[in-house]
Amino acid sequence: MVDVFRPMISGAKATYYYGKVRDPKTKMWKKVSLGVTDKGVARERLRELQKKTEQAAYGLIDPIEGIPLLDYLDRFDRHLAQQERGESYRLQTFREIAKVALHCSGQPVPKRIEKKHVEGIRAQLARMKLDAVSPDKVDGFLATLPNGMAARTRNGFRTSLVNFFSFLVSKKKLPFNPMLSVTRQEGAKKRQRRALPPDQFQKLLDAAKLRPLANTMLVTRGERKGQRVAVVSPEVQAERERVGRMRSLVYLTAAMTGLRRGELRALRLKHLHLGDGVRAVQLPGAFTKNGKDANIPLTSELADALTAWVGGRGAEELVFDIPRHDELLKALKKDLAFAGIPYRDDLERVFDFHSLRKCLGSYLRQAKVDPAVSRLFMRHSDIRLTMEVYDDDRLHDLHAEATVKLPRFSP
Repeated sequence: MVDVFRPMISGAKATYYYGKVRDPKTKMWKKVSLGVTDKGVARERLRELQKKTEQAAYGLIDPIEGIPLLDYLDRFDRHLAQQERGESYRLQTFREIAKVALHCSGQPVPKRIEKKHVEGIRAQLARMKLDAVSPDKVDGFLATLPNGMAARTRNGFRTSLVNFFSFLVSKKKLPFNPMLSVTRQEGAKKRQRRALPPDQFQKLLDAAKLRPLANTMLVTRGERKGQRVAVVSPEVQAERERVGRMRSLVYLTAAMTGLRRGELRALRLKHLHLGDGVRAVQLPGAFTKNGKDANIPLTSELADALTAWVGGRGAEELVFDIPRHDELLKALKKDLAFAGIPYRDDLERVFDFHSLRKCLGSYLRQAKVDPAVSRLFMRHSDIRLTMEVYDDDRLHDLHAEATVKLPRFSP
């Protein structure tokens, strides 16, 4: 073992002592800071560090002991950014790893981690070491999740941890990935979505546009209770009509572009190209799920509606005021009811906001658009998603699309 020393840093000797630790397997030396100014104490720390290095190399102690959690979590985040992962994906990964880590260290786990909570969570993680997160404790965390949570959502925590620890293995910080032994959650797919036939989708657009004002005019007491005859001021009427118009346009934009809720929420006027040539939405990768720029052409009807909606506003303004997921779903359910469309059909399939993407996939398939083009339009990495997950079989007329096209034979 090499004796401790104080190297020259910026022309002067370092304050703290350093040493060199030798890996018994690779025979390589690694320079380490011992963090003390006393030479005797530094020698003791170096001997202890060399001992732990040899024990870890031969499997006598946990190799992740002492690794700072937050430091490597930040490095993992930078790695995801280099892999062109979007901000929303990276934030969700942080949320999942943070919740597991807090549980493993015995700290309270918040139900939701919003952007404004991240700094406070980081302060808690800064006091933790990686060895606090073990497969047994992760299994214990998964067991605490609500019974109604889908298996896919539960496995999201496992996937984030597996990816994080795989990153540490690739950086030679760990000899193997312990999270691979975490139990994979089993269960049927929690939510089956459906698309709406075009005539029903038009009814939804009409209902979304009319419902805010209609509900404001609804009499809730007295002899005329239940009638929509209440008198409203011109200002209130204009505001309720604006809300209905926006919600209808949000649904149409989602269904004709495939933009997700978070992507629509980030959409600004500068991302709309509504002038000459091909009118399109051009959303930078910083705001998309896959981290890649989205260039989506618009139908003439949608482009005209957006042009009328955004007229006179500044380029940095948001196109839509998109509420939180639960608030948006609540409004959608009311719009569906107003249109006479069930939220859940006879096959227990639901129509939620993400079902608007399924509408797009189904309409592209019905229009006989080339599957390769449909995949690009919907920004899928795998064409099986386009053809299987985002196409509603029940919207196909098998007689018109298949039976009448088969060759004819005499019995």
